[in-house]
Amino acid sequence: MTSKTKRAQYTLEFELEAVRLVHGRTKHVSPERMELARLRAEVARLKMERDILEKCAAYFANESV
Repeated sequence: MTSKTKRAQYTLEFELEAVRLVHGRTKHVSPERMELARLRAEVARLKMERDILEKCAAYFANESV
């Protein structure tokens, strides 16, 4: 067996083991939990946008004075 063939074999074995480990850890997530996670991410994004807009409004209000 050449070193390339052996390396390819080890790479494939590593990949299969990694996939097995990842799938062993995954939990089934209910649609409600997925929706809750999506909504929480959206709330965080909207709060960040709001904070940026508040800072912009304050900056431009002070600039015009």
